[in-house]
Amino acid sequence: MDSDKFCFADNSLVRVSAEEEAALNKRDGIVPWDDAKAAWVNARFKYALEHGSDFNQFEASEEYDRLHAQGKV
Repeated sequence: MDSDKFCFADNSLVRVSAEEEAALNKRDGIVPWDDAKAAWVNARFKYALEHGSDFNQFEASEEYDRLHAQGKV
């Protein structure tokens, strides 16, 4: 089954399946964000774009983790 995920291989963009993405993540030690965290960070990014403010993905990720640990998100 095709997905909307891509990776670069041999100077070309290649569509990868969910299984291939999981194998690449495992190989590279990447732990993808869960859907709730990704949606929250994306919403913060959209807000920053709309209001012309600075955005730092890593800081937003850490803020989400802190608020999640406190049970606020």
